[in-house]
Formats: sequence, structure tokens, C-alpha cells
Amino acid sequence: MEQITIIGLGYIGSSIGYTLRLNHSKRYKVVGFDYESGIQQKADKTGALDKSEWSMPAAVKDADKIVIATPVGAVRSLLEDMAAHVKPGAVVIDTTTTAADITKWAEELLPRSVGFVSTYPLVSGRSIEDATGTEFDGARWAAAPSSTAPQEAVRGTIRLIEDLGATAFFISVEEHDSYIAAASNLPIIVSNA
Repeated sequence: MEQITIIGLGYIGSSIGYTLRLNHSKRYKVVGFDYESGIQQKADKTGALDKSEWSMPAAVKDADKIVIATPVGAVRSLLEDMAAHVKPGAVVIDTTTTAADITKWAEELLPRSVGFVSTYPLVSGRSIEDATGTEFDGARWAAAPSSTAPQEAVRGTIRLIEDLGATAFFISVEEHDSYIAAASNLPIIVSNA
């Protein structure tokens, strides 16, 4: 059984966990961690996790894949903190809206034995309670692997995206940031104007 650790248990993180537990409970063990204990408790109560870990090192140490679903501003320090605890061969998968900086940080901070793939699911939702297990069905999911990501890390990431019900498409790190800005951020800016 493959262990997926999700760090950041808001809407995206909890939806990933809930979907995997609902549809692939024999393939994946879902472990979760969030720096905000109230959010972690809520994700645990809604069935998004097989297990909660209350420290980040404990959450990542046995993980085959680590999904980062935190705000962008928390990622650099998270990568710094997790680097010493991630096992060789693990894959770190980012789901934030900014790929260029985060990819650069991952290449700088993570051990060379760890793969990194920046991704972003094109879905909308607001809270943990919105999770139904079908959030990603038919959704498009951008994947921008780092230049140093091993092919097995990329294949494993795509398999995870497909297991969630989404369709992956490959783009460069730079395309990722401009595409996500246009798809996610521009409509918010326009509606506020």
C-alpha cells in the first residue's frame, strides 16, 4: 500500500484525501498534517484521512508521495523543514498556484533522491465540507515536472492525478504560472473590478 501524506488540509488537500479514501482505499493510505490543528481535526472528522499526524516530520517520514496543499507563502519553510525527514525515492507534489519559485526552492532544498513535480488542479470549491469525492472527476490538472524529476516520479504523479479522476496535461513551469494566473486569478480580478 502506498502512503500519501497530505500537508495542508483545506479544500484541495481534504478533497484529495477524501477522494482517495472513497475510491482507492486498497491502494493508498492517506496520512494528513496541517499546522492549524482545527483544520486537521475537521479533515479527520470528515473522513479525508486514514491517519492524522501531529508533527510534520512524523507525517512525511514514511510517505511515498507528499502532496503540498498549503498557501504559497508557507512552502519554502515547509520544504526546509521536511528535507531531512523525506525518505529516498519519495515524490513531493505541489498543488499551489505558483510553480517557478516553488520548483526552484525544491531543487535547492530537497535531497537529490527525492522527486518533485509542481501541479495544479483546475477545480473550484471553498471548504472541507464541500468534499464529495467527485471534485476532480473530468477536471484538467496541470503538471509541470522539474527538470530533475525522475521519470518514475512523473509517472507516479500522473497515476495519482488519474486515480483522482482528473486528466493531466503537461506544461512548463513558466507556462504553469501564466496559465494559472489567467485561469484562476484573472476572473477574480475582473469580478472585483
